[in-house]
Amino acid sequence: MLCACDIGGCDWSASNELLVTCGADGALCLWEVGGRRRLRLVRDQLAAPLLCCCFQPANNNMVIVSHHFLIFMFRIILIIIVHLGGSSILGGRVLSIACESSGRMFWAANDKGVIVSYRMEGAGCVSKLRRLCVGGAVTCLSWSPWLARHPALLASAADNSLYLFRISDREGSLVLKKRFATQHSEHSVKSTFCPIMSFRRGVCVVTGGEDACVYFLDIEGHKGQPVLNKLQGNSLTKR
Repeated sequence: MLCACDIGGCDWSASNELLVTCGADGALCLWEVGGRRRLRLVRDQLAAPLLCCCFQPANNNMVIVSHHFLIFMFRIILIIIVHLGGSSILGGRVLSIACESSGRMFWAANDKGVIVSYRMEGAGCVSKLRRLCVGGAVTCLSWSPWLARHPALLASAADNSLYLFRISDREGSLVLKKRFATQHSEHSVKSTFCPIMSFRRGVCVVTGGEDACVYFLDIEGHKGQPVLNKLQGNSLTKR
């Protein structure tokens, strides 16, 4: 089934059986991948754009969605989507969300460069914890549990930067570990941690760029030359 508007975000369930998407038309959709069909569609009451969404990792009955400056949660029960009432105002346009594996904590970031950590209770209540600012709109967040024995957060920011933060405590406080220069000042560039590769040491991340290239970076390697590989020959901005 085709969507008639821009897709703001999408996320796979832990079992890879469901896909949730949100769009610029204010629609949140739940899809059954195997059956190739849409199970449910819910529209925002104000028809405001939904910019990003993700499943709660430990409970795929719950979805976190950003509605411009607001973050809110849905519970999916027997293919019926119910608004939980748990919400928090972040300000700006919330462009990215990342959860840690237990689902008890997540981070959200906006177009003002503000990254905020949140605690999520079992009933869907959300409480704000820690706040940090970077120099540009944060278009992507990615969480990893295994960086140097500490969990880490990767952030693509539109100040030509890819930030790597160490998560220092149980409230999601972020400590800058490294910053990489990128080609990113305008578009919604994405980045993520690469799977651990047994044949090489170190940890890698991959990021797109507005120079139409894809970069693989060694975050534990030499500071002056972190680029392991560069995929060229693409005609569009890599997001």
